[in-house]
Amino acid sequence: MKKLLFLIVLFGLMFVMVSCQKAPEVTVTKYFQAMKHNDKGTMSSMAVEPKFLEFKSYKVLPVSEPMIEEYQLPAMLQKMEDAKKQRKELAMWASEKRDEVEDLKDELSETRRASRKRELKKQIEDAEVVFYKAEQDFKNLVKDMGELKKKINFERNLVNVSTGIKKSPETYSGNVERSIVKVNVVLNDESEKEYVFVLLKYAFVVNEKELSSRLVILTIQTAEEFEKASQIAAEEVPTPTEEVSEEVPAEDKNE
Repeated sequence: MKKLLFLIVLFGLMFVMVSCQKAPEVTVTKYFQAMKHNDKGTMSSMAVEPKFLEFKSYKVLPVSEPMIEEYQLPAMLQKMEDAKKQRKELAMWASEKRDEVEDLKDELSETRRASRKRELKKQIEDAEVVFYKAEQDFKNLVKDMGELKKKINFERNLVNVSTGIKKSPETYSGNVERSIVKVNVVLNDESEKEYVFVLLKYAFVVNEKELSSRLVILTIQTAEEFEKASQIAAEEVPTPTEEVSEEVPAEDKNE
């Protein structure tokens, strides 16, 4: 009877401990359990870029409340549409400036008067500056669009992993919950390191009902790597970016 009572109390305490854990802490704990059993399938299903650690023990530090951000995929797609229009305009502008340079060069080759030659050479120099600026603006925009395209594809994949939504994820609205979990880890060589897990989930609402979703481990980094990545992200200016030719076309063939 005493043994039965002890087991009831023990399981009760375990239930209370688990129920008090926050969802991000539970997810990270499950990930460490998967690492302990070398369960690579589970690790891959939980993390975007799984990282395997050989450890002796770990301790999850207190978890703060998640950061709530607005779902950005619809805005990113609108930004891409705006960039496509701008790309077409820049291509036309650069083509016009290139034609002006060529016309001036043709006139120079046919001119005999020295004074007119000097005048044309100066005009060509000025026109080339304008053309090269237009050409560089076009190339910069193409590069930015390529980066934006990668971000859009990455976001689509995250939505699919977290919510199971594959078709038209941009039609949904809601928030993104981003959580940071810090873990003290004792590695096999007895050294200690602090790791930072960044987790993410989507909170979509349809007909006043929140759709089911799960936490996905976005990154697993040492505290130093996390700090460095955070500093770089803070310094970066968000930009659009589709890998297309950097040649300025006479007509924008990418539409």
